[in-house]
Amino acid sequence: MASSATIDSQQPLPHSPFAALRLGRSSQSIHARLLRFWDSSNFSNPNEFKGITLLFLDEKDSMINGIIHAEQANHYRRSLQEGDIYRVAHFEVGICPHVYKSTEHTFLIRFLEETTIDSIINNCPHISLQKFMVRNYEQLQILANTNLELPDVVGQIQTVKGYDLKKAEVICPLLIRLSIAPNIEVDVSLWDTAAATFKAVLNSGEKAYTVMVVTSVAPEKIGDKLYLSSTPATKCFFSPTLQAITDFTMSLRGAVTNLDDNTENATWPLSSIGDLSYFLSNPTDQEPYFVCKARIVDVLGQHGWYYVCCTQCSKEMVKSAASLRCDQCGNTNDTGVVR
Repeated sequence: MASSATIDSQQPLPHSPFAALRLGRSSQSIHARLLRFWDSSNFSNPNEFKGITLLFLDEKDSMINGIIHAEQANHYRRSLQEGDIYRVAHFEVGICPHVYKSTEHTFLIRFLEETTIDSIINNCPHISLQKFMVRNYEQLQILANTNLELPDVVGQIQTVKGYDLKKAEVICPLLIRLSIAPNIEVDVSLWDTAAATFKAVLNSGEKAYTVMVVTSVAPEKIGDKLYLSSTPATKCFFSPTLQAITDFTMSLRGAVTNLDDNTENATWPLSSIGDLSYFLSNPTDQEPYFVCKARIVDVLGQHGWYYVCCTQCSKEMVKSAASLRCDQCGNTNDTGVVR
């Protein structure tokens, strides 16, 4: 497997812009800024680690995704630093899947064992610090429930709701109401790392503005209402110097306040199972959102689980004609057991 290094070249090295990349394996290379990277899981099985997804930006202001497969992730992870400019060479160019896209490029870069990724410290090409795939309300409505894109959204924070907001160490989901256009608000749910990072900003004491960019969210519609949900790729940006935030702020035609000055913060109380049952048995127009804290006391295996698994590897078995097949073992004659 190829190693990584630092390039200290005084002369420009040959490389291809993203628009000139060709499908397949070749000696082509790119110079690009690493905007973000995140761990990717199997969407149908979140516990299955698939690898690292990267988002690159080149000097032509074009973005492309990179993929490092799970078996190579540990080797390359220590070489990755968001914001740095790299020379990546000896990779494979493939077709970008038509689902969960975080760029508009039709290709992606697939790391191989011989792929090199070297940080460039001198004679770097001029590459912007950030770029976003921002969508407006109408576009988000079209994308809702399609799983085609993980778009970015920019807006002004109206409310922040969650459990123990003043305790950054308490990991819990957050519900943020974001104004993305005059008289248009959407609810953004932040989970896991995205929620923890936002909470840390909320409690850091540093100046944070109410206008932010939220990247790679999943648009969903429940009834007539649009919701945006965070994904492993989601990250929040607050810097007022970012072009997306500057453009949005200018559209407000007013001063942008700090996060604590003009934002309603509401801490949810803990609810009991009885509270949930009472609410569900007495329907109202109130929007349901509960936070429960519970301890597992028993797992009732006699009631089964939600999938049929392979007796050899415990992976989920899939239907194949009139039988079940395990894609992990490749055995079509295996016996399945309900988990």
